[in-house]
Amino acid sequence: MDLADRQRLQAGKGLAQSQRVYGFTQSQLQQLESYQEDSQARWVTAGRQVVGGELLQGRYRFMDRLGVAINLQEGVLKEVQQQLETAKKKSVAAEFRLVSLQRVMAKRSELQAQELARKAQKQTDEFASQRYASAAVRQQEGG
Repeated sequence: MDLADRQRLQAGKGLAQSQRVYGFTQSQLQQLESYQEDSQARWVTAGRQVVGGELLQGRYRFMDRLGVAINLQEGVLKEVQQQLETAKKKSVAAEFRLVSLQRVMAKRSELQAQELARKAQKQTDEFASQRYASAAVRQQEGG
């Protein structure tokens, strides 16, 4: 039972770690997307002015690289999400195992208590029977 409890705690820690990594990864993706939107808005504003070809080419290369970074981060986020789902399943399985073991142990304790009660009742019945037999013998001898 202690092993199952330790496994449950370990699975819970793994789940918490996966949740933190997922949150961090998601935050990074949001930052990249926000940066992309801000950059796009700045260029729309700057587009009203005359922009040279080199500057425009540099902007397109930058936006392409930013798009690649976003795609990579989306891939990382999907992997982390799968790890999170696996950690959730492990945590649920460990919790289920612990609860199952607790139920088995409770049932065993209940059966042991019933067995002890039966033994005690048997001893009480035997003692009462012996006293009754002893009293009957005494009554016959005295009577």
